[in-house]
Amino acid sequence: GRHEFLKSIGIHCDVVASSGDNAFAMSELSLKFIAPLRNGDKFVVKVKVSSFSTVRVYFDHFIYKLPNQEPILEAKSTTLVLNKNYRPIRLPEDIKAKIVNSFSSDDDAS
Repeated sequence: GRHEFLKSIGIHCDVVASSGDNAFAMSELSLKFIAPLRNGDKFVVKVKVSSFSTVRVYFDHFIYKLPNQEPILEAKSTTLVLNKNYRPIRLPEDIKAKIVNSFSSDDDAS
């Protein structure tokens, strides 16, 4: 999901958190269940940045059942970066640059 997407654009959540200075936090999550998955079903998760601000990153999440790409779930989440005192901060420039690049390319990642 989101962590795999961030890793695919060069942002490693574990590294950010282990630095002790900052951490990612999900502040909002909205889910829309469309259809069920059953035990043994194969599926794919796709995540993309839908927009961002100086403090927040907004993600769209999708789950599709394979092999026909049947929609199973749509979700929206809001993520922000917290400082060591757990207060929201502006996106660090290196993180913002990677998000801007991923947003402008408009590619889905899993």
